[in-house]
Amino acid sequence: MSAPFQRQRGMRTSGGSGFNGLRFWSSSSRGSNGPCLCNMAISIYCFGPWAQIEGDMNEGLQAFATDLSRLTSVEAVWSSMSAHAEEHGFPFCTITMARRDAGLHSSRFMSNAPGEFRENYCTGGLIRDDPFLTLICRNMAAAAVITDPGRFPGIDGRQADFLEVTRALGVTHAICVPVSTSAQAEFGGWVIGGTEDEASFKRYYDIAGAELQLAGLLAFERISAITHLKHEAGACLSPRERECLLWLSAGLRVAMIATRLGISESAVTLYILNARRKLGAKTREQAVARAILSGEIQP
Repeated sequence: MSAPFQRQRGMRTSGGSGFNGLRFWSSSSRGSNGPCLCNMAISIYCFGPWAQIEGDMNEGLQAFATDLSRLTSVEAVWSSMSAHAEEHGFPFCTITMARRDAGLHSSRFMSNAPGEFRENYCTGGLIRDDPFLTLICRNMAAAAVITDPGRFPGIDGRQADFLEVTRALGVTHAICVPVSTSAQAEFGGWVIGGTEDEASFKRYYDIAGAELQLAGLLAFERISAITHLKHEAGACLSPRERECLLWLSAGLRVAMIATRLGISESAVTLYILNARRKLGAKTREQAVARAILSGEIQP
């Protein structure tokens, strides 16, 4: 992928000593418009929003997306994401989603961490001390972090204890990929952990950091589609709805689709609106993405 990381004005970089294209963010970023947490110091490495990543997906990510479209269970999607992360040198994979109804609690948690950790996280209150949810999910910027509490400024004592627990599991570094922010009713994302030393982590990150971020977003979109379709009986699209979304995915506008299908523009608009409703999509673009991931259409 070309130029995957975009420079932000007012942000201090590490010169030539850091990751390829990856900035070392410091307290000098406080008050900026950059996508990352304002009080992170040089020990925290962040990269910009996925929408800024340029170029086409590489072959590995394309194959991953194709495989996702064939999966029909949330568990299978998580397993696929976990295997994809491990192939790139990150053996720990967790998706954690939370809600704030009557206090922070887990709404989805799947992880290959030990069972005791999973139980304490979901039912023992450990989720409330997770810096990923309480700090990093303030925006959609993915972050690569060191789990050493002494190199993770801005955390409190309980969050430091949480990091010590993760280090005891062998996780020394992690790529954190928010899929929704704490401003939303449900928020969280992926935490992809590594056990290598810092030099190895940087090398793995250089190779696969952006790809794993995009993979996490694709996997969550597939999870959302599966969950929605299971909750919505009769959510399958009609042939006309599929046709309209298929032509949308090819870049055609409503008028062009109407001409191609021999129907009115208002009919095309109605078919697209019905498809959006069935797929739980807020926009046409999201409807196309969910239709592809759910296997409804194949561009």
